Amino acid sequence: MQVKRLQRDTLTTTVAHELRRLILDGEAKPGELLPPQPELAQRLGVGLSTLREAIKGWALFGVLVLQPGRGTLVSPDAVRLLHITDLCRIQLEGMGAHDVHETRCIIEMALTELAAERATREDLSRIEAALTKMRRASQDDKAFIEADQEFHLAVAKASKNQLLKHFYQIVMEMFASVLREAMHIPSVAESFRSSGLDQQEKIFAAIRDHLPEVALKRTEELFADWDDFYFAALGMDD
Repeated sequence: MQVKRLQRDTLTTTVAHELRRLILDGEAKPGELLPPQPELAQRLGVGLSTLREAIKGWALFGVLVLQPGRGTLVSPDAVRLLHITDLCRIQLEGMGAHDVHETRCIIEMALTELAAERATREDLSRIEAALTKMRRASQDDKAFIEADQEFHLAVAKASKNQLLKHFYQIVMEMFASVLREAMHIPSVAESFRSSGLDQQEKIFAAIRDHLPEVALKRTEELFADWDDFYFAALGMDD
């Protein structure tokens, strides 16, 4: 395997790109193990922590599979999954993903905090109904995404701030196509359905109990879970 020695200032993003190149060029073959991490880090000229962060990003997408005691496996489906992430990256870059993601975080945290202060019984019923749809759609990606959007928009409506709600709808529409593509990646879809739903259950509980600070904290945790998706694995963190 021919590995290019990287410049010191490239760090995690370029390591991730180099791992991608090795797979697409056939130097790291699907179904086979990567060289041991200390050896690969030395070849790349980077520290172990940097390499591990890059591997973690691709593991999120199922491109690499961590096997304790054996090493890091290149998924048999790695090439197809890389092509899907390329499509997601193109869409994200085209819309200025860093700004859009940051804007969504800021607006949604504000909306959730306000919802915890202002939600009526009708609002709570609407949010809970969306969660119920999400649970029932656990095996239907399209229906799950639609229910997830219903949840977020129901929270936005509960904030009673029409201007913030309008801006949030615009941002949600910008991300819809990217999310649909990402759901073709099994590990992303599973994470979105399980950990995402779990966090939204906690957000709903905080809104229902009218605990703004807790609702804000739970929303921050939800976005922290997705930072790897938007930045690390997609090469958007530079």
